[in-house]
Amino acid sequence: MNWLNDRVVSSQAVRRAITWLRQAEVAGEKVLLFGGLVQLHAVSLELARKGQTLRLAPGSLLGTGGGLKELYPFLPAQIRHDLSQVIGLADGQPIPIRDVYGMAEANWAAMQCRHGSYHVPPWVYAVTLDDDGLFQEGVDTTGLLAFFDPFGGATLFPAFFKTADRVRLIDPTQAFIQDRPNLPGDHACPCGEVGAYFVRDSIQRVDLLDEAGCAAQV
Repeated sequence: MNWLNDRVVSSQAVRRAITWLRQAEVAGEKVLLFGGLVQLHAVSLELARKGQTLRLAPGSLLGTGGGLKELYPFLPAQIRHDLSQVIGLADGQPIPIRDVYGMAEANWAAMQCRHGSYHVPPWVYAVTLDDDGLFQEGVDTTGLLAFFDPFGGATLFPAFFKTADRVRLIDPTQAFIQDRPNLPGDHACPCGEVGAYFVRDSIQRVDLLDEAGCAAQV
């Protein structure tokens, strides 16, 4: 199956994606091209191999998610650079590349804004845990992410879920909850989006082997 995927399925998918993107380029249609970093990199490498570029309509966006869960010889920064070299906007601007943070255990995803922050949906209550597993208080905290998802249902997984990811969490609403003198605006993301968010480049996988999920198999 791995051989078939590498030699047949992936190459066909890349060619079809480029054909579809070329059609959107000609028609001037806005495009959201979403996939894992490895899959998007395959598209950029094929375009570079053919000496081709794409200039998509303004408003188009490249979206990534899932990180790198496999051995791959290129870092995310190199992948994003390679993408920017062959895919741009028709007005000459670089195409925005946004990441999405999520997991199989969550019914939600945190979208990355133009400033790189990952914004938690308003219906999710996110906290960080200290080394003793206790909730941390404050507007700006760093620790293991845990969250309460009211739509989780507590059937397949608990409604309040402890992850194996270490994050820096900014939650401006804590300024009100803790009766602090500073206002939420003091900690709001520069993009203007309100609510809690994870700071760019702060998300790290922690090796909790006794609690490992699909990305840290035992």
